[in-house]
Order: sequence, then C-alpha cells, then structure tokens
Amino acid sequence: DAYTNARDFSEGLAAVKKDGLWGYIDTDGKYAVEPKYYGAWSFSEGLAAVQDKNGKWGFIDKSGNEVVAAAYDGAWYFSKGLAVVVSGNRYGYINTSGEVVVELKYSDAANFTADVAAVQKDDKKWGFIDKTGKELTDFIYTEKPEFSDGLAEVFEQYKSGFVNEKGEVVISLQFEDANRFSEGFAAYKRGTDWGYIDKTGKIIVEAKYATAGEFSDGLAAVEKGGLFGYIGTSGDVVISPTYLTAYEFTDGIARVQLPSGTTGGEAGAFAFISKDGKKLFDKTYAAAKDFSEGYAPVAEAENKWGLIDKDGNSVIPCEWDETYAVSDGIVRLSDGGNYRFVKLK
Repeated sequence: DAYTNARDFSEGLAAVKKDGLWGYIDTDGKYAVEPKYYGAWSFSEGLAAVQDKNGKWGFIDKSGNEVVAAAYDGAWYFSKGLAVVVSGNRYGYINTSGEVVVELKYSDAANFTADVAAVQKDDKKWGFIDKTGKELTDFIYTEKPEFSDGLAEVFEQYKSGFVNEKGEVVISLQFEDANRFSEGFAAYKRGTDWGYIDKTGKIIVEAKYATAGEFSDGLAAVEKGGLFGYIGTSGDVVISPTYLTAYEFTDGIARVQLPSGTTGGEAGAFAFISKDGKKLFDKTYAAAKDFSEGYAPVAEAENKWGLIDKDGNSVIPCEWDETYAVSDGIVRLSDGGNYRFVKLK
C-alpha cells in the first residue's frame, strides 16, 4: 500500500496517513488502528499521541482505545512513564493514566530521559525537576539540557559543564562548548579547539582538533588540517585524517567521504570503512546514511536512493527519492509523493 505520509515503525506499529487521516499499521501492513486522526506520533511505552478533528491531542493504546482524552494543544512521547503536554503555551507532564503529575506551568519542557528533566521558566532560563515536579535546582541555565550516559551538558554565562541525574554539577562550567557523553567520554571545546574528557572531568585528549565527534564502537571522528580520521578512547590515532567527512561507527562500519587524489573512488564520493580503516565493498556512492539493523541507505547518480546490506549487496535498487533507516526490520521508502514499506526480515 502507498501512503501520503508515514513514520518509521516503533514498538511494532507505524503511523501512516491515508486520504488525509492518520492510523497505524502492523508489520504485515494491516491496520491495527484505522485512519481517523488528524495527527499522530509514534508509539512509545505502549501509547501514542493522536490529534482529533478539533486539533486537540490525547493518547491511545495499540488497540486504538483512548487512554488519555484529547484535551491538550500538544502532546509528545512517553519516556520514564511521563509525557510532555502543552495547553495554552504552558508545559507540564502527565502519567500513562492521564493524570497531571507536574503542573502545566512552564514555558518549555524536555522529556524525562533520566529521573530528572529540564524545564524552562518565562525568563528563558532552564532548571531541573524530579518526577513529582519538585524543583531541584535554580533556574540559571541558558540552553536546553538533555541527558546522555547519565550526564547532561549545561550552559551559564557562556560556559559549559555537566550535571548528574540529581541535577548536581559534577563537572564545573569551564568549557566554551561540549558534546554529549557517549561510551564514557565527551568532547569539550577550549578556545577554537576540541578534546575529550571522561565522566570525572579529567582531560583524556588535549584540545587540538578542529571538530570532534562522539565515541561509538570505541572510536571517534576528529578533524585535523581540514581532514577527518578516528581516534581511540586513549587519544591514539587509529585511522589517520584522510577523509573529507567521517561519521560514527555502527556495528563496526562507518561512512566516510573520499578526498581528491584517492584511489578508492572519485573525490566527494561516499564509501564505507571497517575499524582498521580498510574500504569495504567495491562501490562508492553519491550519498549514504549510517547502517541500522545491518542495512544502510545509499544513493547513486541523480540522487536516487536504495539499500545495501553489510556485505555491500543491493537489497533495494537505487530508484527511490528517499530511503530511511531500517526500523523493526522494515524500511520506509518514498517516491516523492507517497510512502511505502518493505519488510526485510
């Protein structure tokens, strides 16, 4: 079947739009919830936010039963048992029974990805609350904090540091900028250069790179002299800077963009490499995305997208306007006007 809009599969169901209305299909392409909604988000923790004909949002379960009545101007995803909802530009949180557990009184709010979440007051400053709504910190931070690996970056007066899941500052605000923690490390910026710290704030790699990515599969992409390579967690150079761009490793494979003068393909083309820096597959691509569940979207000439497996074999021919990341063993495809799904496993 073809749909005028669609989202990726999540928890076994995908939101799809047909004849102007949203519903949900299962992995066999059958409707689990018939199209009758004017807006729909993906399922999370067994519930999905849907919009009625009056523009109000509530939540349904996977059988289409209304669990939270459509009463809000906006609603998003459940995380840690709570979801952000908004009414008249006031944000708060409800539980999976629809009970308001944090009063709708904030000007913005982040998801509970830990046992605390960041909320914003009218002066545009952020602070942290717990799951009962108790305010744990002063509202002093200027950027929206989000937790990763147990820590969240915070900004105050143009300096960056990290707080733990109690909202306590554990790495003092001393950096010009920082990235989120991944695999126990985070990139930090001093002056114009980037290095890496561990979760105690100890400097593991001195600031000497123009850009610095997140660690994944034990490696991080870094830029030096206008080219990208990879370092290990001790700061050792594992793959010398030789690429125009370089992305995170997933399942031992990373996509890179080849520079001029390379023997592996024309300048600007995308290729995939292993963790020892060896080029995989014979082909290069005009564009590519990361591997997910053993498959990667790739584009050949004229920006037509397809899908390859981890051996470089073509699974979906490069004839689509867009190919999305595989989710739940299913890939979403677009021909420019409609969306389709193909089950791979």
